[in-house]
Amino acid sequence: MQRGLNTVDINNKKLSCYNDLTLSKYLVSLKYLSKIGVNLFDSDDFKTKLAFDPELSVKSNCYKNSICKAYTSFIKRYMHMEDVRIPRFEYRTPEYNVPLTEHMEQLYSALSFQMQVFCFVLMATAARPIEALRIEWKDIDFVRNTISINKPAKHGRTRTIPLKGRFVRVISMLEELKNRQCNLATSGNRTQRNLNLVFTYGTTETAGQLFRRARKRAAKRLGIPEINNITFYSNRHWRAVLERYLKGNSDAVANLLGENSDKYVKVYAPISERLYGSDKEWEPIEISEHDPDYSEKMSRYGAEGYQEYNYNHTTGRHYLRKEKSNY
Repeated sequence: MQRGLNTVDINNKKLSCYNDLTLSKYLVSLKYLSKIGVNLFDSDDFKTKLAFDPELSVKSNCYKNSICKAYTSFIKRYMHMEDVRIPRFEYRTPEYNVPLTEHMEQLYSALSFQMQVFCFVLMATAARPIEALRIEWKDIDFVRNTISINKPAKHGRTRTIPLKGRFVRVISMLEELKNRQCNLATSGNRTQRNLNLVFTYGTTETAGQLFRRARKRAAKRLGIPEINNITFYSNRHWRAVLERYLKGNSDAVANLLGENSDKYVKVYAPISERLYGSDKEWEPIEISEHDPDYSEKMSRYGAEGYQEYNYNHTTGRHYLRKEKSNY
């Protein structure tokens, strides 16, 4: 059984939008199920153990959900059993721990230049680590100051993120990184894996190991133990909370994160209110193309600084909002 798990065709799974870190976690879960006696090739045995096993049945719903996701991936993509139904467990998503901005910037200033740029790109775009590793130079518009996520993870949406305010400097950092990599490629001292890619870490696990080592050294040198709580995903949560405050609604956060709905982004609303307050909320403006004064409204609100963030092709309604402040 153990040998079977180790020989699962991981490359086929990668075609299904899983990154290397997700695959390694799934493999750990499958090995755990095998260890407690679950017959992975019998879905009914898995369901029985899930309900009655003295060790597995008492686990939290969050843990059970993770186990079920790993097993579902196994039976559908390795066993090709598409019709098997695996139970889902309801659980409340814990509130994300959003680190202080100054702690994040202090940590990043202590990193190597490529890792520093990588972290600031995560901070500016709210991209997942694997999405940032997939960014190519052609995805960056140095004139318009935008970064496009054209290879999203977890079946997310492609999106283009404008870099404004504090994030404009990220474009300059990327230009410097590009010059350094071009110099390395032409000097012959180092062979780059793919000249089209912005970052050369290869996998999220490699990048994560380098980051954690540097983070530990920085926390000790700076005397700030809280820095050890910062992860790659801290950037995504931090940026999502900021977007929720600036734009005032969950759909803006879903657009930024590339989520297909606002189901998974509503958790950021209470964090935003706690950190920034809610007394300055800007209400979105809804304008129908069928209104007699449609053109006048669009022009007037545009002059007042409102920007269109959504458009319903079916109803012909435009949705505009005003940002509270600069990023």
